[in-house]
Amino acid sequence: MFSSYREILSKPGAALFSAAGFAARYPMALISLSMLILIHTAYGNYTIAGQVNAVGILGFAAGAPMLARLVDRYGQAKVMRPAIMLSSASLLAVAGVAAIQGPVWLLYVFSVTAGMFAGSIGAMVRSRWSNLLHQPDLLNTAFALEAALDEIVFMTGPMIATALTTYVHPTAGLIACAVIGVLGGIWFFSLRATEPAPTGKIAAGSLDAGMIMKSGTMLSIAATFVGAGAMLGSIDVAVVEFTKELGVPASAGLQLGIMATGSLLGALIFGSRQWRVPLSRIYISVVIALALGTSTFLFTTAQWSLGIAMFITGMAFAPTITIATTIVQRIVPASRLTEGLTWMNTFMNIGTATGLTVAGRLTDLHGSTGGFFMAMIGGAAMTVVAVATLPLIRTSLRASRRQHSQELQDAISGEEHTESSTGRTEDLSSSAETAGSAESAETQNPGEKVE
Repeated sequence: MFSSYREILSKPGAALFSAAGFAARYPMALISLSMLILIHTAYGNYTIAGQVNAVGILGFAAGAPMLARLVDRYGQAKVMRPAIMLSSASLLAVAGVAAIQGPVWLLYVFSVTAGMFAGSIGAMVRSRWSNLLHQPDLLNTAFALEAALDEIVFMTGPMIATALTTYVHPTAGLIACAVIGVLGGIWFFSLRATEPAPTGKIAAGSLDAGMIMKSGTMLSIAATFVGAGAMLGSIDVAVVEFTKELGVPASAGLQLGIMATGSLLGALIFGSRQWRVPLSRIYISVVIALALGTSTFLFTTAQWSLGIAMFITGMAFAPTITIATTIVQRIVPASRLTEGLTWMNTFMNIGTATGLTVAGRLTDLHGSTGGFFMAMIGGAAMTVVAVATLPLIRTSLRASRRQHSQELQDAISGEEHTESSTGRTEDLSSSAETAGSAESAETQNPGEKVE
């Protein structure tokens, strides 16, 4: 089952940069809950806590694509080393202001700064995988592996955040985020051998900065990430309130960890298989499954029933993100991949900010039911957009395969004129035939493997 994972991790430097990337992005699972509990403890208001979280996420949404564009042009280490220092310092400032119950506007300022300079570490890890692997099946496995690692982060992170803020000190969670972020970032960005080569300035006539998100397919996938983010943000708030209503507030992290455990299992199973159905069909299936799982939260009345609902919903979450990420990787130019993936993270964070803000207000008014209702709305909206734009996604995937096939044929022609070695030409021919077969499968026999 796990032979495909062993294969990708045996590539030079792969295991090391994946582990370092795991450490560098670990704080992402601690920040939201740590900030939510800290600010609610200090100011006694979920609305303020949700808003401070939201402005930090919107700061990420504004800053991450710009940082990603700079990363693609000038390299990961050169851009991100100073950025993570500033982001971590801003987190410490949020903790300091909340500890003394300082002016709320300062929380907003430091939170937005922390988000703006955080960067999308996950996108940079996946960019390294795309630079290292060129077989679609192996790349899908790599993306599934990273989704699984994300879930380990989210499985353990909320429990750690809850324990630190509840049993150590309300500021301990954010302090841990800052320290881990700096140490993990220094490790990850020191691994220069696997860092994608910077492209330099974009040549005249090439895609400008905004054109990646002018694609209808990219906007459709972005809507999926917005819905998923709204769902996650709403669940964070609702679960904290739900466990308080039951008199066991310290179990909030455990419940979030159960969802992450389900997502981890879903990612591992999904990534271990070579799927023989069209990518677009898998995509719509997992999106619908995720929305159905989210709708079950409204019917939970106890810890055990919420745990079951969280686990089932989690099983569909990581495959949804993996498939959506794979679609983006297929349709975005390789030289803009970090930016393309970061845009998706940006839209997820916009969704999370929306979920936190709206669910925070609904929870203040209606308890945990209000927060879970917002999560259901996020899942439903994501499904409606996915179903409506499915033909567009299929068309873009077919066009991408045709372009890939043509590029391989052009490479073969160039090799025939410049090299006498037949081994390289045969490799390229084999790849071209594979791409051609995939395109044919999408258009003639949907039941066959297409990716």
